[in-house]
Amino acid sequence: MKKLKIAVDVLSIREDGSAGGATGFAIELIKGFAMTTGVQTMVLCGDWNEKVLRKLLPNNVQFCQVVGEKKFTGIGRIDRLLNRIRRKFYNNSILSKNHVDILYCPFSAATYKENGIPTVSTILDIQHEYYPQFFEPQELQHRRKFYQDIVKKVERVVCISDYTKNTFCEKYGYPEDRAQTIYIAIQNRFERADDRVLERLNIKNNQYIVYPANFWEHKNHKLLLNAFAMYATENKEMKLVLTGNPLTQSEYYDSLLKAMKISGRTVITGYVTNEELYSILKNAKGLIYPSLFEGFGIPIVEAMHLNKLIACSNLTSLPEIGCSAICYFDPKKPDEILRGIEFLAKNEVTDEVRKEYAEKLKEYDTDKMVNEYLKVFEDVIQNKDQLVFQEELTGIYPDGWSGAEVLLKLKDRENASLSIKLTLPEFVDFKEKVTLKYNNVPKTFVLKPGETIEIDERLTEKISELKIILSKTWSPKNTLGSGDVRQLGIMVNEINLKENDLMIDLKQELL
Repeated sequence: MKKLKIAVDVLSIREDGSAGGATGFAIELIKGFAMTTGVQTMVLCGDWNEKVLRKLLPNNVQFCQVVGEKKFTGIGRIDRLLNRIRRKFYNNSILSKNHVDILYCPFSAATYKENGIPTVSTILDIQHEYYPQFFEPQELQHRRKFYQDIVKKVERVVCISDYTKNTFCEKYGYPEDRAQTIYIAIQNRFERADDRVLERLNIKNNQYIVYPANFWEHKNHKLLLNAFAMYATENKEMKLVLTGNPLTQSEYYDSLLKAMKISGRTVITGYVTNEELYSILKNAKGLIYPSLFEGFGIPIVEAMHLNKLIACSNLTSLPEIGCSAICYFDPKKPDEILRGIEFLAKNEVTDEVRKEYAEKLKEYDTDKMVNEYLKVFEDVIQNKDQLVFQEELTGIYPDGWSGAEVLLKLKDRENASLSIKLTLPEFVDFKEKVTLKYNNVPKTFVLKPGETIEIDERLTEKISELKIILSKTWSPKNTLGSGDVRQLGIMVNEINLKENDLMIDLKQELL
């Protein structure tokens, strides 16, 4: 019997294996796939993360390095990298050649898509739609484009909470019957503890509360510190441990702690290993979680696994993920956060609390999560006749130059016509024969160096495939003496679609 082959896009995982709690979830899921009989798993990675991923994943996982790029930082750099990835996939059909049945994207965005191979994406959250002020304009635009691509290109989405599913479908108009909630399970993330971290940080068992979160704006560290400063004026027993990385704000937080007179009571750990984080969590008096926005809230589940007291924000998905044994508060009010801190300091975990945790944790079982994902994959594969058709334009670089062939695929375009504008550079020493194939009917044009032609083509089919095939290519390195080693054809100035008196720039729309 043929094995189900899943390709998992893990290109978003960074060089050190970090990308927030989502990385732990993705690793846990891939491990589950790899351990399932009848399933073969391949991860799509880059040279920046393959080494660390091989340490985290089982030996029977197949690795496919999609593209090499030493640094994966900055939105502009990411966009350029994604264009390289797409070109490689379009040109080489990597998924098809590896006999992949389904592509799974655990970090929301589908980096690429091959026609005929269904895609499933996990939606983690859409925080950018509720707190756009926390994002740079370029990143905000980048995120919105990714989610719009999901709507157009992905057969099924899995959301990590009902809250996430409802908000995603509402904000992006995604069909609810193509969205499903599957909760995150990461109980196997912590395998051993490193208690040496307690001595290094000068913290003692049961004498501190912990907030494990990077210092992103929505994590609400400033109001938490405000509330803890109020607590610390009259209470001397508890410390506050913040395990996240302050990123570029280390000096700011150092000065803030001094101004609030809580430097000696607050520990900012910076990056910690999984082993160290496990030790910090299991020895804490409790977990404080004042986040303004969460698609799920992994630390809540981890704290329940460890039978720790929890005081938590009452916003977004968090009441759904938690249970009635948790102390909920309004994270926008320091006095409410203070109430949560006092709850942790004054109370102990009872048998009743442990029982309620155990009942709730049944929803976050790894085997359950893996099996539910596999059911989604199998359902999508069995209904391949309902695949989302991806309109695509391939064979053009971001700067507008083509390779040896350009492919345009359009769906359900009626009463439409294409206008195409092509230029052969004046510095080449040959004439270019350009063959235009629309639904396999060829038309030939000849361009002289420096010449521009405009082509108008009427679309007569609901699903149209148009190819631009070039007789010759040239290399900027050989022709101009530059460092550009690409084999180029012509400059594609414009590809415009006129449909029902509406003009669409297909280069901008599809590239």
